Amino acid sequence: MELDIPKLRSEIKKINYGTHCLSPLYKSPLLAINGALNVCSKCLSFHPTFRSLENHMAMCTIPFIPVYEEEGFKISKVTPLNRKQNLCLVSQIFLKSKTLYYEVDDYDFFVVYQDEVFGYFSRQRSGDNSLDCFMVFPCFQKQGWGTVLVSYSQIKEYAGAEERGVSDKIKGAGKPYSKKAIFCFRKYWKYKVIGATTVREISLKQNIPIDDAIVGLELQGFNFEKWEQKGEIDTKKPRLLAHRVYKKNLAKTEE
Repeated sequence: MELDIPKLRSEIKKINYGTHCLSPLYKSPLLAINGALNVCSKCLSFHPTFRSLENHMAMCTIPFIPVYEEEGFKISKVTPLNRKQNLCLVSQIFLKSKTLYYEVDDYDFFVVYQDEVFGYFSRQRSGDNSLDCFMVFPCFQKQGWGTVLVSYSQIKEYAGAEERGVSDKIKGAGKPYSKKAIFCFRKYWKYKVIGATTVREISLKQNIPIDDAIVGLELQGFNFEKWEQKGEIDTKKPRLLAHRVYKKNLAKTEE
């Protein structure tokens, strides 16, 4: 009689993220038993079988200490190396441009969660971006968590820029953007510029780069042809306006 021995495959056909069953979008370097990757949605640990994942989650509790919280969610900094690597390895299954998963020591990682981890963002400590990569797990998308992550990435390091007078040092998210990220950023910029009287004012007040502020204003229907604010930006020069940002970066992600 032949024994039904689980097979270790390189091709992941499904991801059990806690109780959520997800389909992979891209190939991963991870190996999985019988093609299933089992990930704890609380502590981000990997497990060989779904049964072992169920047993683990029955006792597992959220291991993170919140650095920011509101009603309905918390944000924590991830410090253990293995959790950073696990986030990157899972992200590679859903993000086409995600390649980093071992050399993560120079990056800060932040997760947004409540009873489960909804998503995360990372950024290089000495880099030029407020955010280098972010992902919301597919089962939690279209719930506003991407906007929460983007907003926190801007506020965390660059609050108080107006007082310091460093508008030229305000950092934005790294490019190119994925198609889903583009829609998230456009929604965020459009919201942030509500009530703006000048581009520089809104850039400093909301801690977003000048070009991002311009995109947000254009999405709000702002007419730059009638812009005559003294000492403001020169709108006669070409700018990264909304449709150009979208088309330029979308083309890069589809190459």
